[in-house]
Amino acid sequence: MDGILGTYRIPGATMAVAVAAFCTEAAAFHYSTYVGYMCRLRTVKLTVPLERVLRVFLDDPSARRYGYDLMKAARLPSGTLYPMLARLQDQGLVASEWEAQRDDAGGRPPRKYYQLTGEGIRVARVELAQAALAAPRSTHGMTQPAPGSTR
Repeated sequence: MDGILGTYRIPGATMAVAVAAFCTEAAAFHYSTYVGYMCRLRTVKLTVPLERVLRVFLDDPSARRYGYDLMKAARLPSGTLYPMLARLQDQGLVASEWEAQRDDAGGRPPRKYYQLTGEGIRVARVELAQAALAAPRSTHGMTQPAPGSTR
């Protein structure tokens, strides 16, 4: 960790810990607008279920999606999806809104619609791009010897 984060060397600490320490101090001393912006940028731990949900949202970032629709599109159970949506909302990456009760709803309860925020769109694109870069490259059409073979 060189540069401005170099002073935040904490033995055994990760870069995230150093960044958190720096951002805490930056907030206390009211550093520049740029530093404040950089400290507000969020990263998320990209799990397979989260990747599925983000891809569904990014198919049409301006579209509002309700929970059951997201469950079907991302192929996730409600016990995985709804806690994830709550965390994303707590982080400011997803906004939600209840639909107004409609007369023609036929007794159906109102739906809660979810949509990525501007920052959520940015974070989703960055995280998915980083995941794509980190993924093993396809050996399309190339054959590789099986592990342990002498070929």
